[in-house]
Amino acid sequence: TKLNISGVTPPIISLEGTFGGYAVNDIFIIGNFAYLATTDNNKEVVIVNISSYPYQEVGYFNASGTDDANNVYVQGSVGYVATARKVQSFDLTSNIGSRNKYGEITLANTPVFFRTDYVSQIVVRGNYIYAALENDWYEFAIGNVSNPSNMTFVSQRSVNNLQTSDIYVSQDGNRTYFGTNYGGGENQFFVINTENKSNPSIISSYNTQGMSITA
Repeated sequence: TKLNISGVTPPIISLEGTFGGYAVNDIFIIGNFAYLATTDNNKEVVIVNISSYPYQEVGYFNASGTDDANNVYVQGSVGYVATARKVQSFDLTSNIGSRNKYGEITLANTPVFFRTDYVSQIVVRGNYIYAALENDWYEFAIGNVSNPSNMTFVSQRSVNNLQTSDIYVSQDGNRTYFGTNYGGGENQFFVINTENKSNPSIISSYNTQGMSITA
């Protein structure tokens, strides 16, 4: 769903248009294109032109394997999609038609339960990808994506015994912010120093007093 918002007090919201046909877990927008992370086994990422209505599907990426797409991110001419324990990169030099795969990297690799860990959220800044992890002994991981065809694992960080569903990374990649679900006696919100990608460290943390953090 695309909404137009004008004004401040009060804001005026109007519906511009909708696009349907897929179950969608995440959406990423750049300019005139929307990238949808879907549950379709043949089109884990659907590319939609939203420059005019009706919106048109113009391209897609068929990721390896049968897992749903949890999250999608685009930087420059490269797309990234989180599927289960991996992130796959794909060619976006064009948005039209079937897009080719560049490579893949496993970022959730220490499951709490047998093969139930997965990448829940990804952010790309420069040459690095930052991932939130669910059902993993670690809550956070970093990978090097300077070569999308040969991405490499850099580091992982545990902050508590809980799970992470979302992260935010500063534009320079030096600070990462994320929260976890609630657990008694443990803090849930964290600010991480990620200047040293190989050894991220906690700057500060906060206890939400009973509330889980979802975003």
